[in-house]
Amino acid sequence: MMGKAMKVLLMLCMVGYLASVAFAIRVNDDNGAEEGGANGEGGASGIGNGGSTGTASVYDPPYSPNQCYGDDPLTTTLVATVSEALWAGGDNCKKTLRVRCIKSSDASKPCKLHTSVDVKVADYCPDCGITFQISDDAYAKIADPAAPSLQVGYTWV
Repeated sequence: MMGKAMKVLLMLCMVGYLASVAFAIRVNDDNGAEEGGANGEGGASGIGNGGSTGTASVYDPPYSPNQCYGDDPLTTTLVATVSEALWAGGDNCKKTLRVRCIKSSDASKPCKLHTSVDVKVADYCPDCGITFQISDDAYAKIADPAAPSLQVGYTWV
């Protein structure tokens, strides 16, 4: 049987662990904008502190032909065209980005709370002036489709 001192020590360890988990969850939620903000900004949605931020707009169809898949039919409509920095000379072709909306450029067309979408890099957008464009199906999963552009968090998965 455990002595009282050992039980107290075990209880303190458990309390410390639970406090650290609660803190980690709070920090992760703070990685995005505040929940329920005026613009409907969302929390982390599975994108941790290791992610990056950028801007996104809608990538209008048709999605083929494209740089990564050529004329081959796409198996998904959740695709992206990326800027020079993410293109990396084509090394990121067919890789997956997880994207979440942080803030819409139009407050009346907000982000969807606690949602993210995985998109496949299909093409290169050298002159789009933003980080990337995501297909209209993907865009609608994270924000009001009528929002002109989004501040987003993203990570490679």
